[in-house]
Amino acid sequence: MKTLRHWLDKANNAILAIAFLSVALMMVQVTADVLSKYLFNRPIPLTLEAVASFYMVALIFLPLGLVTRDRGHVGVDLFTRNLPPRGRAALDAFGDLLGAVYAALLLWFTAAEALHQTRIGETWETAFGYVEIWPARWLVPLGCLTMLAWFLLLVAEDIRAALGGDGQHA
Repeated sequence: MKTLRHWLDKANNAILAIAFLSVALMMVQVTADVLSKYLFNRPIPLTLEAVASFYMVALIFLPLGLVTRDRGHVGVDLFTRNLPPRGRAALDAFGDLLGAVYAALLLWFTAAEALHQTRIGETWETAFGYVEIWPARWLVPLGCLTMLAWFLLLVAEDIRAALGGDGQHA
């Protein structure tokens, strides 16, 4: 499992690099747009479309694998914090399994939508013409895929911990 975790970390880091690059590009473009608008009375065309359809989508969906890996999803341990580690691991395995089912459904439906939008060549009409935004649709299933992969790995690790395999449970 360490090897699988290692490769998932590598893939996740590459995807996170895209998210971080998107944030940096968004900050630069928005700053340049504001400066250009107020200093030269000429805003940068398509800034709003780029932010709404590409940068924000990358910022929201690409880090889902990281959040899952770090168990950063909302959890309430009011009733389970006093359970023994193996009992908590069993409940975590069940919760992670539900998360995996949810992530798989999200992956299925968002990939189907991305495929549909790719086939029809989804565009937005702007004051400057049409902008193709269908490529951004693929960022959502990519984030869901990494989330699903991490949930499945966490299920395996939690089951192992619940059965007393390695005793390590986050």
